[in-house]
Amino acid sequence: MLVRHELFDPTGRRARVLVEGTSAAGAASVRRNGRDQAGLILPSGMLILRLTARGRTLTRRVVNLG
Repeated sequence: MLVRHELFDPTGRRARVLVEGTSAAGAASVRRNGRDQAGLILPSGMLILRLTARGRTLTRRVVNLG
C-alpha cells in the first residue's frame, strides 16, 4: 500500500517527508533525526504529523524536544 508520513511546522510549512512509498500492511515504525528536509535542526516545539495511507489521512500534534 502507498504510505506517506510528513512533518509540518505550526504555520503549515512542510518541514520534512519522513516516508513516501509502499509499505506492507501492519505495524511499522519511523525514525527521524530531528532535521528538516534541508538538513537544518528543527527547533523545539509543536509539529504536525500527517500520515496518509489507503486514501485516508490521520493528523496529530507532536512535540519536538530538540
